[in-house]
Amino acid sequence: MMQMKNKLVLSKELYSYSYIGQAIIVYKRLTNISLIEDQKYWICEFDNCKYGIERTKKEFENYLIQLWNQGRGM
Repeated sequence: MMQMKNKLVLSKELYSYSYIGQAIIVYKRLTNISLIEDQKYWICEFDNCKYGIERTKKEFENYLIQLWNQGRGM
């Protein structure tokens, strides 16, 4: 299995490119995020995290969930 420590794998069924793009812009002061696409998933690769990889990944995912909820009118 490949090393996934600095990667966050997100289902395309749940997250759109626009939400992920918005989140990457917001987080650019805290980390460098590269976005990789395959058929079913978005793969966010984190580098140079100001507050640590694990914390940054969790916060980034929480932010995406907020965007998703706002988009659904919740």
